[in-house]
Amino acid sequence: MKGLPEAWSRETIHRRPRPVTETERILLSVFIETGVRSDEIKGFTRDRRTTAARWLAFYRMAWATRFSLVQIGRFLGGYDHSSVGNGIVRHCERTGAAPPRGIALNTYRHGRQ
Repeated sequence: MKGLPEAWSRETIHRRPRPVTETERILLSVFIETGVRSDEIKGFTRDRRTTAARWLAFYRMAWATRFSLVQIGRFLGGYDHSSVGNGIVRHCERTGAAPPRGIALNTYRHGRQ
């Protein structure tokens, strides 16, 4: 191709960036809102700031995607479905948000009054 630097190839010119997925958008929005990075959300740190951000990510993924609680847990670092459901309920209780479709707030209230 005339006029282009030699380092550029046909593949470089025609390569398109990978589209951003909905789950990546959710993690980015949680990072912008809370300052907690996605690797921290996917980890098992239990400090209050990280846990609240993780609950927010659980909630937004349940609300905005068609993922099951098991799929959300796997994507966010290997949490089981009950941890995801409990995190969603805790986020709803903390913020007064409406629960996502299919989540009953009284399902995950074992031991809490």
